[in-house]
Amino acid sequence: MINNKNRQGLSVLFKASFIVASALLMAACGSDSDDDGEDAYIKLYNASPNAPAIFLSLDEDLDEDDDDEVEITYSSVRFGEAGTTKTIPTDTYFVELAWQEEDSSARSDLTLISQEQLRLSADSIHMIVLAGDILAPNILSYDIPVIDDDEDDDLDQFNLRVLNISSNTAAYDIYLSDSDETFNEAELIGSFSPEELSDNLKYDQEQYLFYVTEAGSNDVVYQSNEVTFSLTAQYVLAIRDNTGVGSAPVVLDLLSNSATTNLPDDDSEARVRFFNGMQVSELLPDYTGAVDIFTATNAETADVTSLAENTFSTALDKDNGDFSVRIIDTNSEEKLFANQLLSLPENTYKTIFYYIQEEAVDEDGDGNIDENDDGIVDAYRPVLRTLETTNSEGSSIYEHQVKVVNLVDNLDFSRIVVYFVKSDEIISTAEATRTVVFGNQSSLFLRNNTYQVFAVAEIDGTEIILTQSELTLDEDSGPLFMIMVEDVNAENEVSIQWESQISGL
Repeated sequence: MINNKNRQGLSVLFKASFIVASALLMAACGSDSDDDGEDAYIKLYNASPNAPAIFLSLDEDLDEDDDDEVEITYSSVRFGEAGTTKTIPTDTYFVELAWQEEDSSARSDLTLISQEQLRLSADSIHMIVLAGDILAPNILSYDIPVIDDDEDDDLDQFNLRVLNISSNTAAYDIYLSDSDETFNEAELIGSFSPEELSDNLKYDQEQYLFYVTEAGSNDVVYQSNEVTFSLTAQYVLAIRDNTGVGSAPVVLDLLSNSATTNLPDDDSEARVRFFNGMQVSELLPDYTGAVDIFTATNAETADVTSLAENTFSTALDKDNGDFSVRIIDTNSEEKLFANQLLSLPENTYKTIFYYIQEEAVDEDGDGNIDENDDGIVDAYRPVLRTLETTNSEGSSIYEHQVKVVNLVDNLDFSRIVVYFVKSDEIISTAEATRTVVFGNQSSLFLRNNTYQVFAVAEIDGTEIILTQSELTLDEDSGPLFMIMVEDVNAENEVSIQWESQISGL
């Protein structure tokens, strides 16, 4: 059943083009078929970089009818992911794509992107691909025959199709080689134009490398890491635009019936940024409030200099790989941190938060930190710690990821509850909330709106508002960090800082 309140402006808001990519796909006229009731399959792949999470719904009849055998909305699918392949009786359905604009995720409250009446055929996987700009989405449809080949098990083979959904108007060539070979030994799989899905190909279950070149060229623009195929299964290898930090123009997504594996370019660069959340403390006399950070062993020149407390460094572009980080005090030149392992996978953007935790000392090792039993810990020592996070790759225009980071070390509380309160809510009714323990992070997605943000802790049995802030999200907003830090100038010595996750891109 359909609520038309979100459907009326469909032709104005969205211009969706349905491309029929197989002769097996046909719009149904409601006629019966001999294969009704047999198994058909449907799958959604979200390849639109500025799209929110997308819901797929199936309905036999748009009229309100309690007797509908099938009226279902599946879990949402975010950018760069494909939903699991769903089994459905063969029939004619209204197929909808929609996103959640309001609090409710009920189908009648979703905002519709597209609606099409389709015949889902027996023993066929109907794959819907959402590509391009979500404001004018390109919706591609493909029918993939289900392969039930006993020889695949006997011969230890798998099935592979290639799909090109990059925005490049030229074709790409795809090669593969054994994992211990190079491009010189690679076999050409084929040349694939935009929106083209290949025929099925069979390969032995082994470890492979994939390569991408522009059509007709021998210059490799992309090479995967080793990819292991150990199951008799059907895969789609999708070529899409690279939205990460590396210079490769494309990445590959490997889609199976139940999972999506993102395959970045093996040689892609990485990016890293540092946040100095270390507070000046009498327990750390060699720290004066600013640090220099080195990411190369025995390097004489710092990558980051004079990074003050509660501030971010500039973003550093690095080759992917492993690094040994050391930190010295800018003024005293005393070493504060050494040999920290920093691992930067290809095509990723990481942020590293440094902070200090005061840890009770058991001086004689007997397990008692209050030797004189006066109810007071005898001594504390400072422990320098890190919190590492991988920044968001996609940037939806309708909803935005917020990572909440708690760097407040306080003996009166260990966790902070954060409430994102809309104009028609109060704290006790706010739906968007996260509880974050000191030294940890928690993420959530918030839709465009204005929020009053409250950081609340329980102290001696009473809830105390530590600090509050306002957050306005619109189409120009991106993924954000919300960082709670110690601030001696604030009323409860806690303040909130906001920072873009993709700053420096």
